Amino acid sequence: MIRIREKLRTGEKLEKWERLFLKKNRSLVILPSRLSSAEQEILKEWV
Repeated sequence: MIRIREKLRTGEKLEKWERLFLKKNRSLVILPSRLSSAEQEILKEWV
């Protein structure tokens, strides 16, 4: 999973088995981005 994340981050092409794994297990590979409370406050000011 880490190698797939790295390839996605750097824009490298995924192997066929990596694409299949990503398709079936996207929630394991793609981590949700969490904002700190300071970042949330900044976003609230913009909106």
